[in-house]
Amino acid sequence: MKTRFLTGALKVRGLMYAAASRWTAEQFGDDKLEKFLETLPDEYRNILNNYDKKEWYPAKGAFIVYDHLITFLADVMTETEVFEGITNFMFPQAITGFMKGLLSFLTPARLTRRATSF
Repeated sequence: MKTRFLTGALKVRGLMYAAASRWTAEQFGDDKLEKFLETLPDEYRNILNNYDKKEWYPAKGAFIVYDHLITFLADVMTETEVFEGITNFMFPQAITGFMKGLLSFLTPARLTRRATSF
């Protein structure tokens, strides 16, 4: 049986792609980002170079990008450190409006712990 993931039916916002490239540039510099982009298949390199944060993209591509990023950074960071870094980078950008003020005192880790208690 095929899942929605395998058929390409699942979509993610461009923010998922934006976070990977912007976080990498912020943490390691533009040169390291360029080297990372060279490791990606053309399709995903083009998305990372021309993403729209509000547009919808195939989720499968985001998994491929993040897998490449984890492999690329394996000599300096663990998989967990990469995800924590990107999550902490992406969290403030993903929350807007009223929720931004309400959640401004929470880190992603604290929010996750609180969410599981409800």
